[in-house]
Amino acid sequence: MRYTWGMQRTIAILMVDGFTDSSLAIATDVLRTACSIAKRAGRAMPFRIVIASADGKPVRSAAGLQVGVQHRFSRAVNADVVLVPGLWAESAADIDATLARRDVQQLGRLAAQAYSKGAIIGAACSGTFVLAQAGLLDGRDCTTTWWLAPHFRALRPAAVLSSDRALVVDGRVLTAGAVFAQADLVLHLVARYAGPGVARQCTKLLLLDRHRSQGAYMAVQQLVANDASVRAAEAWIRAHVAQPFRITELSRAVGVGARTLARRITAAVGISPLRLVQRLRVEAAVHLLETTALSFEQITERVGYSDGNALRRLLHREGLPNPSALRTPTQARSKTSAARAKRSSVPRGHRRMAAT
Repeated sequence: MRYTWGMQRTIAILMVDGFTDSSLAIATDVLRTACSIAKRAGRAMPFRIVIASADGKPVRSAAGLQVGVQHRFSRAVNADVVLVPGLWAESAADIDATLARRDVQQLGRLAAQAYSKGAIIGAACSGTFVLAQAGLLDGRDCTTTWWLAPHFRALRPAAVLSSDRALVVDGRVLTAGAVFAQADLVLHLVARYAGPGVARQCTKLLLLDRHRSQGAYMAVQQLVANDASVRAAEAWIRAHVAQPFRITELSRAVGVGARTLARRITAAVGISPLRLVQRLRVEAAVHLLETTALSFEQITERVGYSDGNALRRLLHREGLPNPSALRTPTQARSKTSAARAKRSSVPRGHRRMAAT
């Protein structure tokens, strides 16, 4: 029988030792805030939070904090929503060691069992590996923390991974990207069950930003480290970022066929060669916006585009703010000062003519 009191939904958070402290804190803070907002509005509280561990005993976070729980995993199988926390990992080897643990495997089996009973299943960051190991992501659109995406693909090629997305909802399975994308996942649940108005209030009260993409935060250098051809391609793109070029020129410069290069770049970074070029051009543009007083038109030319609108569209696609918002106060003042100096150098009469 489900833990459902009226319109209230039970959300079970399944805990094991080594969970990331923020994965629990973010989930509970957002859900409790939604309940508080609903209560003040005279409405029934939309969520009941249940924290469970494999044996019903306290668990320790990655930082060593002890957290008490209310139930064993088996008591949480009938929850409306089951959340799997992120688990601390600093390498792919850490992920493999975590997935081999008995309690983690038990967590995955419980999540699969809850899904079979009709629950919504969600996981963020490395917790998505647990869902993948349980077979819940095979044939599904999903995401994970961007820097572990190559290892995810190697472990679970049957999953349809979109590692540049911050949140992916595929039916009753929700996956989110790096640790703080947990907020996007839980806000989605709030909007679904308590209404978009409550979700917006949570966002404002907790000063949360919702992310469409992880692309703006991906460190390409970290992802390409394991493939010499992709490292060479990255270096060549950076050296020629101010010049327009074709992907065939890139593959010739690297010394591999275009198809081979595309396959290797996709395996390493999870995107096509064209998207890699675009991402590196955006990275260069953001660096210039943040560190120089160059005009947007000048920056557009320096990163290989003749049309500023094309660059603006790419910035938007990567989830970045408007170019002016990327300027630091110092760069903004320098740009304004330069404009004033240029204007003051024009004779007053000519200035009047230019204004008409």
